[in-house]
Amino acid sequence: MFLKSSYEREIARFFQKLKNNEVQIKEATKGALSQARAKLNPWAFKRLNEVTYTTFYDEAEYLVWHDFRVLSIDGSTLRLPNTKEIKKEFGTYKAGPKADSEVAVARCSMLYDVFNQIVLSAEIKSYDTSEIAFVYESHMDKIQPGDLILADRLYGSYRMFFQLIEKGADFCIRMKNDWWNVVREFQNSNSNDKIVELTIPAHQAKEFGIEIKTMKCRLVKVKLDNGQTEILCTSLTDQVKYSVADFKSLYDARWTEEEAYKLLKARIELEDFTGKTSRSVYQDFYAKIFMMTCCASFCHPISEKIRIEHHKEKTKQKHSKMLNKTSAMSSFRDAIVNFFVKPIKSKIIVAYDELIYSYRIAIQENRKFERKKKPKKLYSPNYKGI
Repeated sequence: MFLKSSYEREIARFFQKLKNNEVQIKEATKGALSQARAKLNPWAFKRLNEVTYTTFYDEAEYLVWHDFRVLSIDGSTLRLPNTKEIKKEFGTYKAGPKADSEVAVARCSMLYDVFNQIVLSAEIKSYDTSEIAFVYESHMDKIQPGDLILADRLYGSYRMFFQLIEKGADFCIRMKNDWWNVVREFQNSNSNDKIVELTIPAHQAKEFGIEIKTMKCRLVKVKLDNGQTEILCTSLTDQVKYSVADFKSLYDARWTEEEAYKLLKARIELEDFTGKTSRSVYQDFYAKIFMMTCCASFCHPISEKIRIEHHKEKTKQKHSKMLNKTSAMSSFRDAIVNFFVKPIKSKIIVAYDELIYSYRIAIQENRKFERKKKPKKLYSPNYKGI
């Protein structure tokens, strides 16, 4: 699931590390690995991810915003190996200049802790699954009382708002400017902050089993750096405790999930799938989600150490520092055998922490670059790197 080269070379490297051999010795065949992998239930990685983040929240001093655990919801699409089985399982998309090339595509979604980089829930489904469906089918049961949900304008709906309130969670969600009457009126007004009352239509309350019929929420105008204005709808109605400026910085934190998708696709190479079956797609997806969560858990104390050091010496440092996530992930991949196969020794953890700490980099503030769209890199399971 984390292949950088062929099965044979990866097997040789694994056993060399496992047995501390000076040279690589062939211990198993690629056919044996393929047969064993076919028996592996992808659910195992989902369960490992759940154990990891549960342990993290139970034992770590994790980051919050005004005592809220801040979670973001967002989706994406994934290019899959173009086999008949995978097309049947996930669906297809017409690509190419004339839209006549049928490619296998899936849709995925994550519930993501934006301050601690923890994935609480991640799913991959057929391409025709709506991003809204992921919320109610996969993510909603992971949301707890005291959580604060961030989401883009795609997710703003009566059902979303009222179900989150019934769960004891709060929200800050971007709204479409021309969607609801109350939002249009607010958009055209001179006010930047307004408390409004929402009433859920009776048929929706009945259909979704919602008992609360009315709620007060708050509309806030936030001006972006490019001059555009966003309208946020939030359940945080205390205008003294939560200022308008607070919501701009809060909603900006949602970008962390976009960075998580970039890490998954560009660095962990999620779309570089290592098999041609639907089961291998599920295995790769959930295994790499688990890898990202586990790495974030291991690196959390180091990130906090870097942050505290900068706070103490900020007058001496020109730039604040942060963890290099790409280097941390690469090192974690190499250390997996030591962490999960061999008995964990304290000196290994210390050495890993020192290595991760050495990867800190300066944060160049206010750097903005125009996004350039590049063609997707096409991977082939038949041609592996060395």
